[in-house]
Amino acid sequence: MANLAMITRTMLICFGAFALTIILIKVLGGKLPRDHGREFAVAGALSQGKIRGAGILMMVVFAVAAAAVEGFSPLSLCISGTALLSMVTGYLDDASETPWSELLKGITDLVICLLAGASIVIFEPEMACLDFVVTKVQIAPWLYVILAAAFLWLMINAVNCADGIDGLSSSLAINSMIGAAACAAVLGKLGSVAPGAAVMSAVLLAYLQFNCEPSTVLMGDAGSRPLGLFLGILFLRMGNALFAIPVCIVFLADGLIGLFKLLVIRLTKKQDFMKNLRTPLHDHLRKNLGSSNAQVRYRFNLAQIIVSAVFVCVLLMIKG
Repeated sequence: MANLAMITRTMLICFGAFALTIILIKVLGGKLPRDHGREFAVAGALSQGKIRGAGILMMVVFAVAAAAVEGFSPLSLCISGTALLSMVTGYLDDASETPWSELLKGITDLVICLLAGASIVIFEPEMACLDFVVTKVQIAPWLYVILAAAFLWLMINAVNCADGIDGLSSSLAINSMIGAAACAAVLGKLGSVAPGAAVMSAVLLAYLQFNCEPSTVLMGDAGSRPLGLFLGILFLRMGNALFAIPVCIVFLADGLIGLFKLLVIRLTKKQDFMKNLRTPLHDHLRKNLGSSNAQVRYRFNLAQIIVSAVFVCVLLMIKG
């Protein structure tokens, strides 16, 4: 009976979050900044003039609803707080006439990730470990915070880089959260993942009403950065960040290959490194392979569904 009450309460909060997100975007969306277009992105000019920075509305709704679902525990408040902090820095970048430098964004993201990692190890100290399913290795709390921050930083940048096609990052995030919940169910940790994932999915579904092609609203860095942070936190609370490799493989491939390419070019000065591969990968599919936006969304989400399903089956066999 208690579980039924919790499920009912979560569903009601999710419906409320969905409705409130739609209302806020409709009522306040006109007051948000407008996109200036993306100079180097494929078809980036098509974004010019669209409402940008809707993430500030989405993440406020998420933070309140997620805290309500989790009972305003210290950890849930810290998670909501770091998501809001990431949203604020992202929105300031969205609203700025001159985009923030890579260094400034990288440093602010890292500080927020360190705060999130410290919150987890303080309020869930049992998470300070490397869980390989068949064995678990405890690590020092300070080392966990560093590793967690590095992981969260990569997740933020992967999701942010993938936010270049209408509906892509939102649909992929929902896809990955379903995969994460399935993994958590196999491990008996569904309670740590499902409530927050359900609320975030409700908010993203509401946003997709405006962001499906052709979109009129973009969440901007105010949405993509806290979304990446939250996805990473899901896996940390599950106890295994390594699960993000299969369950978020499309996000990681789409976003981080570009970061790897840029890093190698800057370190080696070899400007022709991976010159035939356009990054992010969704731009390579559109520009180099002639795929439409709809084809990219379909193929990316289908690939993620297949990889996640196979991984969950493997987990079932291991736990069985």
